[in-house]
Order: sequence, then C-alpha cells, then structure tokens
Amino acid sequence: MKKKSWIIFKSLPPSGKTEWWSVLTLAGVDIGTVKWHAAWRQYTFWPLAYTVFERQCLRDIAEFCEAETAKRRTLPKLTAEQKVGA
Repeated sequence: MKKKSWIIFKSLPPSGKTEWWSVLTLAGVDIGTVKWHAAWRQYTFWPLAYTVFERQCLRDIAEFCEAETAKRRTLPKLTAEQKVGA
C-alpha cells in the first residue's frame, strides 16, 4: 500500500532547453526545484535551505526525476545545424 504523497510538482515557465518544476507541499509551500543537471545528464532535485523530508517524499521526488529523465532521453537528438541555431 502506497502512502499518500505530501508533495506536488508544478511546471515552471520555459527558461532554456530543459523543463523545470517547483516542488511544493500540499499546502503550497515551495520546498525546492527539479531541473536538469548537465554534468550528470539527468534531472535532479535542488532543495531549499532548511527543508526536511520524510522517506515517501524522497521516493516521490526520486521517481519523478527518473521518469522525467527517461522522457527526455527519448527525445530526438539535435543535429549540428540545429545546435548552432539554438
């Protein structure tokens, strides 16, 4: 039985090549951001200072990052010409 999640992911306006999400409590309090980490080639969670997480929240965040990374990896690769124009 999966415990009810205490967090939600809200898409942020585009600011580059990758998507970003704000991670919020059910009460609407911002606790961090999920964004692409180029060096690691995957989505990662960037928590705000002085935030505390229980294990189900951490699992939910990890599953979200894994799912979004998998979706991004299925996108077609840019050609050299497309990269220059981007």
